[in-house]
Amino acid sequence: MKSKTRTMKSYKKLIGMSELLHPELDQLTPRFKRELFSRNCISVDEILYCEAKGSYTQVHLLNKENFVLSMNLKETLDILPKKEFARCHRSYLVNLKHVSDILGPSPCKAILSSGKVLDISARKKKDLFTHLQII
Repeated sequence: MKSKTRTMKSYKKLIGMSELLHPELDQLTPRFKRELFSRNCISVDEILYCEAKGSYTQVHLLNKENFVLSMNLKETLDILPKKEFARCHRSYLVNLKHVSDILGPSPCKAILSSGKVLDISARKKKDLFTHLQII
């Protein structure tokens, strides 16, 4: 019982310290914070895009690393900053800061700053373009 209490105190201390180092983490939910802390606390700006993997989400980072969250893509979108992320396809969630170009009217594709090309579905195209005009 004591070890569980000690662990919770350590966790709360870790949250406090990391929020000082990364103030943008204040906007994230506790569940997402837990996922990030177990991966050495990344910044939201480091996320290139997220990819659906069934009921999990694979997060791809600028440094070409990736990790899996135990939540689906919709849950991931709900906890990320709304102005910075948008769905471009039912399988992808993209960080709008890293969209460098859009190709073709049909099929439409987004080119990211890393050179990765993501499909843009016809249904998500209008919403994605609206979000891109905001940035």
